[in-house]
Amino acid sequence: MKNPSEENDSFDLSAFSEKSETVPPKPKIPVSEGPPPYFRPSSPRNYDKSPRSFDKSPRSFRSDRPVWEKPALVLSPELKKLMLLRTEKGRYRESRFLIEGAKNITDTLEITPAAIRGVWVSDGFEDDVLKELLRSLKIEAKVVPVREMAMLSDTDTPQGIIAVANFASPRPDWNTAHAVTLLDGVQDPGNVGAILRTSVALGMDAVVLGKGTCDPYNPKVVRASVASLLRMPIEAGEDLSAKIHFLRTKGFSVVATSPLAKTTLDKAKLRRKVALLFGNEGAGVGPNLMDQADVSVRIPMRGKVESLNVSIAHGILAHELMRLRG
Repeated sequence: MKNPSEENDSFDLSAFSEKSETVPPKPKIPVSEGPPPYFRPSSPRNYDKSPRSFDKSPRSFRSDRPVWEKPALVLSPELKKLMLLRTEKGRYRESRFLIEGAKNITDTLEITPAAIRGVWVSDGFEDDVLKELLRSLKIEAKVVPVREMAMLSDTDTPQGIIAVANFASPRPDWNTAHAVTLLDGVQDPGNVGAILRTSVALGMDAVVLGKGTCDPYNPKVVRASVASLLRMPIEAGEDLSAKIHFLRTKGFSVVATSPLAKTTLDKAKLRRKVALLFGNEGAGVGPNLMDQADVSVRIPMRGKVESLNVSIAHGILAHELMRLRG
């Protein structure tokens, strides 16, 4: 039988006697640099100490885009022009705007079909009545993929049809107008759209949008107005101070709205021509314009409410003015 010392030079048993209970120390095995022992390859000299670089991976596995991200959509030049109409600068440069939704497009075709410059529908659009109306007017509806329609749409759930129309709102006739709405810095597009719609319903002759008021051709305004934009004479981006002076020369009484006013519309002394002035949702009518008004009025309320939404206040006073005018 071989002596253990001959099998392994790292053990020296001569230092221990038979009576000694001391346990010999474990041999020290040199550990090379690298990962933990359980990852150590069988041949240390072939071990690559540098971490693996993903740049060395095959090109088919490399990408600057996450694997879950869809490839970029390449739009045609025609659709790129449509995308510009989603911005105010693009709309006024082209003098065109977008109309979205079957109802608004149908109403526009019935009011001013010549204003429509093109119609785009997504795959699977199924409004047969509107399709027949387009065919009768010899307007071709171009089909685009659903994904491209979603990019053109201003809504979370596109209705599958978009039209491009020229700026076709009529201009006010100040010689015949008797009831006018003035908007000072009304910024919410839903409010502006509702005011346009109410103005048509209650017989207002024009709507003047002062500087700082939302663009009337904003997609949300167009959608909220339900084609009233093309029925109501409008002026946008006006200096209301100069416009008030102009209206006074035309025989208008300028009536500002304020919750602090002491009188109501039915008790105010007014001329036959009236311009109702409404202010910003939070700040109300600006002080300089308030000073230029002939009178300020409030809406009588029974409940303790600080103020009303501007579109609701407009509807109440426009209806009251219509009643007073007979």
